[in-house]
Amino acid sequence: MKYLIAIFAIIALVNANEEWSVKSPAEMKAIRLECLKENALDDEYVKKLQQFEFPDVEPVRKHLLCAVKKMGVFCEHEGYNVDRIAKQFKSDLDEAEVLAIS
Repeated sequence: MKYLIAIFAIIALVNANEEWSVKSPAEMKAIRLECLKENALDDEYVKKLQQFEFPDVEPVRKHLLCAVKKMGVFCEHEGYNVDRIAKQFKSDLDEAEVLAIS
């Protein structure tokens, strides 16, 4: 029983220390292309996504889920990783500007 607990502890440690880094624009493009291959979208939906419109239809939901999972900012079991999202989409706005927008 001790060994089983030790094995689980080691696995948990390895998973907790999983390395993640902010994705570069090139990496983001590669992720989008991979997800388009895995979850084909009509040109209409691609154009809408490029305009930051997100239709609530299954193909778009699958594509977006693929992208956030490959970016490492979403986990099926834990949901969104807020810290990673904040780092990935860091803007150049100061606090007052962010508060004015929200």
